[in-house]
Amino acid sequence: MRVVLLTQYFPPEPTQLYGELAVGLRELGHDVVVVTGFPNWPSGRIYPGYRNRLRQWDEHAGVPVLRLLTFADHSKSRFRRVLNLFSLASSFALLGPWLVRRPSCVHVVQLATLCASARLVGGLWRVPHTLEIQDLWPETLHSTGMVASRRALAVVGRLCDATYRWASAIRVISPGFRENLIGKGVPPSKIEVIENWVDTDFYRPEPPDPALAERLGMAGRFNVLYAGNLGLMQGLGTLLDAAALLRDRPDIQICLAGDGVEREALRRRAESEGLRNVRFLGSFPTSEMNPVYALADALLVHLRRDPLAAITIPHKVQSYLAVGKPIVCALEGDPRAIVEQAAAGLACPPEDPEAMAQAIRRLADLPEADRRAMGARGRAAAQRRFDRTTQIAKVERMIRRTAEG
Repeated sequence: MRVVLLTQYFPPEPTQLYGELAVGLRELGHDVVVVTGFPNWPSGRIYPGYRNRLRQWDEHAGVPVLRLLTFADHSKSRFRRVLNLFSLASSFALLGPWLVRRPSCVHVVQLATLCASARLVGGLWRVPHTLEIQDLWPETLHSTGMVASRRALAVVGRLCDATYRWASAIRVISPGFRENLIGKGVPPSKIEVIENWVDTDFYRPEPPDPALAERLGMAGRFNVLYAGNLGLMQGLGTLLDAAALLRDRPDIQICLAGDGVEREALRRRAESEGLRNVRFLGSFPTSEMNPVYALADALLVHLRRDPLAAITIPHKVQSYLAVGKPIVCALEGDPRAIVEQAAAGLACPPEDPEAMAQAIRRLADLPEADRRAMGARGRAAAQRRFDRTTQIAKVERMIRRTAEG
């Protein structure tokens, strides 16, 4: 089977999941080609070593990657973000049929714009396409504040409804996503719940590096680490509020690693409020994150209080479990259930700085052996429930059934 994996984001962007999917499908014996844009997420700037151009062939772990002209942007400008989202879809519609050999199936990762393009090009090729939903639209656009207009959200909603009709099969990452789509009229038989996986050989416990701890300013403190996108949906102002409530605990430090549209605003606020217990570590390639995780005493995940957040499972939940650290889970619903079922940390409501500060205090005051046990249970859950080989095989079966008709 020949598969085109069409995705807006792909490594070296911090989207290891998509790279693993491409490699996993190839390891299962399929001919895989990735079509994506030039790497620019989450900063909105083209990565060093790349130059935006009409097309460029690349390679990822033996998988050919076709990068097409993309309007690079991840700002708060609605107009520029729309250009960003439509640029890759337009490039694929215009260039895909000429640059890529006819596949058995096109597998689209997210984005209604890409689905419209896959329908057009797939129609020319006379092949079906499958859809993978990592974020629900238009709910995400509304929750992040990127789109406030009811009319615009309605237009996006109609486009998304059309993509659900067009796709031959749809993968969702949580039971809540499935119920959401069924409520929109999508036939249950078309939807498969396949949770995201984690590579537990890549994300693994390792001893801390004292020299790195000194360099990052993490030596001698109880470090609570948030790692990932510093964006609007993450609501990271709550972390700063919690830090303010922890001023009486100079042994506790909240660290943020990553990039995103809110980074500078958060940094300025921490400086203006004199939050010396907050440290911005900068952004690290995925390949360099394990040593940073090793310096943390606890890992924190947070999303804004929103019905969407209760059914969204950030991939960092699986990554956190795999590195064997206790988790402060400031979420509700599906993601909170994962952490609680694994007994891998402490949960608290989102956007509640007092509850977050209290959970952090409790973890800091636990015996180290108890924290290690939490981390070990999380690691075991990652290996048991989110095994990479098992989960990718489920995606492969969905694509193969679609391709075979």
